[in-house]
Amino acid sequence: MSELPTGTVTFLFTDLEGSTRLWAEHPEAMKMALARHDDILRDAVAAHHGHVVKMTGDGVHAAFGDATHAVLAARDAQLALTSEAWDLPAPLRVRMGIHTGRAEARDGDYYGTAVNRAARLMSPANGGQIVVSLATEELTADELSDDVSFVDLGEARLRDLSRPERVFQLIGKGIESDFPPLRSLDAYATNLPTFLSSFVGRETELAEVAAALTGSRLVTLTGVGGIGKTRLALHAAADLLPRHRDGVWLCELAPVGDPGAIVEALAGALGVRPRMGQSLDASLLDFLRAKDLLLILDNCEHLLDPVAQLVGQILQASQKVSVLATSREGLAIAGERVVALRSLDVQSDAITLFVDRARHARSDFEVTTANSGAVEQVCSRLDGIPLAIELAAARVQAMTPAEIAARLDDQFRLLSSARSAVERHQTLRRTIDWSYDLLTDGQRCVLQRLSVFAGGCTLDAAEAVTAGDGIDGPDVLEHLAALVRRSLVIADQIGDQTRYRLLETIRQYCQERLEASGDSLATGRRHANYCSLLAVEAAPHLRGADQLTWISRLEPEIDNLRAALAWSLDHGHLDLALPLVTSVCVDGTALGYMALTWAETVAAHPGVDDHRRAPALLARAAWSAVFRAQLDVANEYEARRVAVEARLVLPVNPANFQAPATIALLSGDMEAATQRAREWIDAARATGDRYEVVQGLTLLAAALVEHAEAVPAAEDAVEQGRRLGNPSSLSWALTTLGLRLTFAGDLARAIPIFEEAIALGTTCGNEQGVGAALGGLAMARVQLGDQRGALATYLASIEQQARIGERFTFVPNLVGIAVILAALGAHEEAAMLHGAADAMRGVAGWVGQLADERRDAITAASEALGHARFADLYQRGGAMNADEAIEFARDAAAPFLGIDET
Repeated sequence: MSELPTGTVTFLFTDLEGSTRLWAEHPEAMKMALARHDDILRDAVAAHHGHVVKMTGDGVHAAFGDATHAVLAARDAQLALTSEAWDLPAPLRVRMGIHTGRAEARDGDYYGTAVNRAARLMSPANGGQIVVSLATEELTADELSDDVSFVDLGEARLRDLSRPERVFQLIGKGIESDFPPLRSLDAYATNLPTFLSSFVGRETELAEVAAALTGSRLVTLTGVGGIGKTRLALHAAADLLPRHRDGVWLCELAPVGDPGAIVEALAGALGVRPRMGQSLDASLLDFLRAKDLLLILDNCEHLLDPVAQLVGQILQASQKVSVLATSREGLAIAGERVVALRSLDVQSDAITLFVDRARHARSDFEVTTANSGAVEQVCSRLDGIPLAIELAAARVQAMTPAEIAARLDDQFRLLSSARSAVERHQTLRRTIDWSYDLLTDGQRCVLQRLSVFAGGCTLDAAEAVTAGDGIDGPDVLEHLAALVRRSLVIADQIGDQTRYRLLETIRQYCQERLEASGDSLATGRRHANYCSLLAVEAAPHLRGADQLTWISRLEPEIDNLRAALAWSLDHGHLDLALPLVTSVCVDGTALGYMALTWAETVAAHPGVDDHRRAPALLARAAWSAVFRAQLDVANEYEARRVAVEARLVLPVNPANFQAPATIALLSGDMEAATQRAREWIDAARATGDRYEVVQGLTLLAAALVEHAEAVPAAEDAVEQGRRLGNPSSLSWALTTLGLRLTFAGDLARAIPIFEEAIALGTTCGNEQGVGAALGGLAMARVQLGDQRGALATYLASIEQQARIGERFTFVPNLVGIAVILAALGAHEEAAMLHGAADAMRGVAGWVGQLADERRDAITAASEALGHARFADLYQRGGAMNADEAIEFARDAAAPFLGIDET
């Protein structure tokens, strides 16, 4: 066999689609078929001067020194596979991926990120499809004959979690060209991040984690800091996305210092809001009860007991939720599978990692005969710990591998030869010490102070928090750039902005240094002050026309806002805590819903009622209780607000009318709700608060009994909302107008208004409004006679409402589904849903609008089924919770919506 190509290499990976099923159903035929499959692939590779590196079970890994040869080999292999007469029910279908990049050949195999990229590129392709990367397309597009070419499939996020890859499909005579879309990471429900650096090695560990999660619903990756637990967990989870109908979700616990905030962090990652009448804890468990998903809980070690307790509750409450945790020790829960993560192999993957990260520091870095021994020595001395290797590799910008190895030898000469877990802690610590000791005083100071940030920071934030007491503001960027070059700070490009963050191991190290320096209190104060000022600055924008811009700006800062709030309360700085919360409590936004919980937390803090901002805070706490349908609690907050406002002789704040007006509305006291709404509007107009004018008009339109009065009020709210240009308030106004027009029978106007409300609400995170608008749209479609369209819209509405625990219109929308099913002849299913709706007894909302239809549907079902059968089904339906009712409704509706439930 000739020598494997090196330097820039083109890799071809193939995989047989559906092989597991074929082996199970046709084992004998598959033996013959797979042997022929292997021969075809080997022949095609050899015919185009390629090298079969290895057979991968149901595919081939081949390398080519010329990219054009790789593409032609794939074409010929695909043509031969297609024309072969297979002794199977259908031809074998093989997906193929081709990528070109630099790689190292050692001991008959390849190492480097290009190899992994090629394998990942193949994964989202379909059987029979050949896809290539941009790098390969650029090298070959002009070299191919006229009978083959490429079609641009656009960018796809591969499951290696690195940057999106521009993907092209090879087309030509005899090659199948019509395929479903690529299975990009974006096609799955997930919040997995993108990394700028590549993932190296760990193939064995990835398989081990996948196998562990097959046998256990709780798997914990353990190991020392810097060993790569987080990165492995995320990549393993990405591989497992197709297994989970409801996706894979990451919750980072490193920024969470308070055990009480664990549920809030997890709920935030999943987009769960407190459900009506429930705590956030109970809402989270109810949300997960019927889900099929994988949770990644990252960095659990500092919250081990409360995390273990929560995980136990989740696993008990749900049957199809799995948890992949990372921690320095296991959670000690029954059924837990612990996977202890080992260091990288110092002869292979560790060297590959060093080379890859060294090229980030110096693009022309290569392993040569002269420096290979030093590189291997560095990796060996660092015990194959990924973080330690990355820190050392960053030094190639100023040192040779031999010089790095010599310095490491001096640094670690006191270590014993035993390679225990304890020493690996020492190895990493000394590696960080070494990197830290090489910094200037200014760089050390900035690095330490960055540890107060939870979730990273912008340059503006870094300058505000790290400057002062010996650090000049203009010097911060220079220090940051130096720290990024040394891999002590990560710089992530998010859109057109850079965010700086510390790996958790580095952050913990720097927190210790900050405490030891005596600078911790002052830095924490600057951080809390910056976050509070940021929230205050955002307040008018969140209530104005540029709301979406500021939502995007604040979303990455949620962990920082939460940490600043906790620090402020711990240190008695109510002057920072109260404005931070009240500023971001904006109705109809995701951050606003989250901050409602913060309002109640602060409201319980001693001394709050003596603060001039207390009425605004208590008003938001009251609204939080209203949102949970705990009107008695809301009234208690409201009474406190009124008392504080009178005692401190404070001017009227229009926003403070929202809770009492809504309490009256939900209590059925329309006269009081109308009066409160008019007072709200008058106060807002008197102070020139256009946002509160829209909010007050919207509630007035909902409270007015007569449609003749309500429609003009809603139209006024929409008109004022359009002038203001605030998406969340306008979405509410549009929903209310759409409902009023529907009740008045003006469906031609109502439907496009609902559609606009849904689009606007989706963009700003007004999930409650979107659910209400979907329900209203469904009612309008019923009146138009579009029962199936209404049924699909009702389903979308209740799924949205159940996710956030909305009960104002969930119950009537469930009734709407039952009425439609009865009209379509599904009386048994309708009977159960009527029982479920009555048992939930949520806030009645607009059930009255369906009263006649519901009575007729129940009568028809009772007559069709018989009274005894109807009563039995009605009682069984009453035993279902919201999530079970949704699953039941979805299954019942499927035959009428053309959905294949198999």
